[in-house]
Amino acid sequence: AGRTMKEKDMKRSRTSNRTRTRTRSVIDAIKRMNPFLAHSQPFERVREEEEEEEEEDISVSPAASMKKGKKEKSKKKETTTKRISKRGSVALKEEDEESRSPRKRGSAAGAPARSKAKVNLRPSQSPGELKEKLEGCPLSQGSTQDTFTKREQDPKFSFLYPPKLKDAKGRKTGDEKYDPSTLYIPQTWFKEYKISPGQQQWWTFKSQHFDSVLLFKMGKFYEMYEMDAHIGVEHLGLMYMKGEQPHCGFPERSYSHHAEKLARKGFKVVVIEQTETPEQLSQRNIERRKAGKKSDTVVRREKVAVLSPGTLFDYDMVKKSPQSSYIVSVAEGTPAGGTEKSLQVEIGVSAVDVTTGKMLLGQLCDNASRSKLCTFLTAIRPLEVIIPKVECSASGPGQQEVMIRKETKSIMEKLLNGAKFTQLIPEEQFWTGERGLEAIATYFEDGLVPKILRDLRDQEQPDQSQIALHALGGMVSFLQRSMLDQAVIPVCQFEMLPKDGIPCLADD
Repeated sequence: AGRTMKEKDMKRSRTSNRTRTRTRSVIDAIKRMNPFLAHSQPFERVREEEEEEEEEDISVSPAASMKKGKKEKSKKKETTTKRISKRGSVALKEEDEESRSPRKRGSAAGAPARSKAKVNLRPSQSPGELKEKLEGCPLSQGSTQDTFTKREQDPKFSFLYPPKLKDAKGRKTGDEKYDPSTLYIPQTWFKEYKISPGQQQWWTFKSQHFDSVLLFKMGKFYEMYEMDAHIGVEHLGLMYMKGEQPHCGFPERSYSHHAEKLARKGFKVVVIEQTETPEQLSQRNIERRKAGKKSDTVVRREKVAVLSPGTLFDYDMVKKSPQSSYIVSVAEGTPAGGTEKSLQVEIGVSAVDVTTGKMLLGQLCDNASRSKLCTFLTAIRPLEVIIPKVECSASGPGQQEVMIRKETKSIMEKLLNGAKFTQLIPEEQFWTGERGLEAIATYFEDGLVPKILRDLRDQEQPDQSQIALHALGGMVSFLQRSMLDQAVIPVCQFEMLPKDGIPCLADD
């Protein structure tokens, strides 16, 4: 009888083993087809059932049971580690120079590393005070999760709180010449909070393009960090990576789709590409050490493109929208002998389609309703409007005052619902006509600007062309800031706008 029972147990054990073998074969086959399904819940349940069957069918000693338990715990820990490291989940991880080599996603050479500084909230700050300070903080805007709340309240990011927010020149938000495209970061901040070299690189680019979404190239992926990650999750449908720092990204093959989508939604996108390989970094460090300098720990990266609704230039981004995509620069001035409260206004316009190189240029003597300006804008339907800051004005000796009135801006915003409005600081960013012509001359042989611009500059009555040239100066400045000047200006087809403001668009 004992022998019969033993044979039955052995038979049941062999049957169970065959069942487990078949199950594992099916799982392995599916894993080979799609490795991402390997850790889904159904497969986890199969593994748990197998373990339960093993416990029922095979009797082991207490010592062997403990050994098995430790082995299972180690296996689960290994599985968890693999899941976490699947896609660069620990954002901005610092790397050692000697260990750089082609690797998996999220471990590209020169990846910015997450700071190890501890979060120490001052006990004197109540939740209400913190909430008030964080109101409007760029770091927390767009965040839909509470995961990053503590990090956003970290005092080390105090330079991002609205009361302390400054541009690169130290001007606060209330200053009329405040530049929202730049950010002031205290010089001691990187050292004080032990910010890694990779993270310093990202923050340096962000401080130069604070009003933009950075697509930061790491290996074969574009990464989005901090406040940009919230935009990627909300508008691109991406997923947050694990870790305390907001972080998401997408593969380079999806670049055109995601970059165009952000630009069409009205965001200004700055693309940061790797311009150095890990091997080139190693070679450069050898030369640096010979010169007695410290080694760099991150590869070089550079800004290669600036995208906005009107500057989409790549074929993959414009092939679905064959219609013209104009950008228009608008400046306003007081007519000769008039006053600011005159019913008539002089409006200079300069519009360009970067995909065709066609530029319209003109000066309109308009009424209080801006009828001619509205006719012109309705005809070209610009995607982006460049204007001087409303609060500012620029004028020189013997020149008309050049600006944009709030009434004009309000009329344009109502007419062009959905267009992106970009305000530039007069003279510093929105150039004068004279500076614009000087810049244009550098793109042509012998510094000779096209005849249509020379005629406009040399008119006997400068007041009839000065505002138009000022609008041209603003356009040239914008094209340079968008890195499109070299591609557009040398091949530009300049056309004068009729006095009635109705352009000839038959060739579009």
